[in-house]
Amino acid sequence: MSHLELPQLSFGQFQLITNSYGVTAKKTLLDVGCRDGAWGQKIGGGLVKGLDDSRSSKSTDAAWYGSPAASIPFEVHTSKCAVIRGTETFFGSTHPMEVTIALANILSCLAAGGSLVIPTDSPEDLPIWSDRLACFPVTLQKKTLKSSLFAKLTFGLLTNGIHELQVLEFKLGRKPISRLEWHRYAREGVLSKQGSTAA
Repeated sequence: MSHLELPQLSFGQFQLITNSYGVTAKKTLLDVGCRDGAWGQKIGGGLVKGLDDSRSSKSTDAAWYGSPAASIPFEVHTSKCAVIRGTETFFGSTHPMEVTIALANILSCLAAGGSLVIPTDSPEDLPIWSDRLACFPVTLQKKTLKSSLFAKLTFGLLTNGIHELQVLEFKLGRKPISRLEWHRYAREGVLSKQGSTAA
């Protein structure tokens, strides 16, 4: 399978995601690959929670550092959107089983009807992410996010610029799913792939 490249995301495009998905302090955005958490702090208002697996960093008020495949500190159903824009787990040479477990953890943080959003600038991203998420009950849509007409007609043009971003959106259904259930899907997906490999 082809290797994923890190998406080249600007702060303006990151802000476009938060605006497009209507995140609030009660239904936040989970920023996976947040580095030092600076973008979340810049947006402010408690809208963004950060997660990164940088080995050289320590957890702060802005971000939690550790593997997303480990026991993460974020409660279930508390985020409206999660964006994956980095981390060694997803863009390094991580074992596929660990990737699946990490995805189960992240998906469990999303509220019913929420979205897992992956910025993309390569046609190779679609089959890789589709395969990674095939075992989960999510619906894929390829979307183009654009700055709103309001931003184009107001001072938003001067302060934030006009932005556009291609994303893969994996949308959850309307029925809440527990963290335990997400991990059941992950386990079945891993076993299914192992069985296919053995055959």
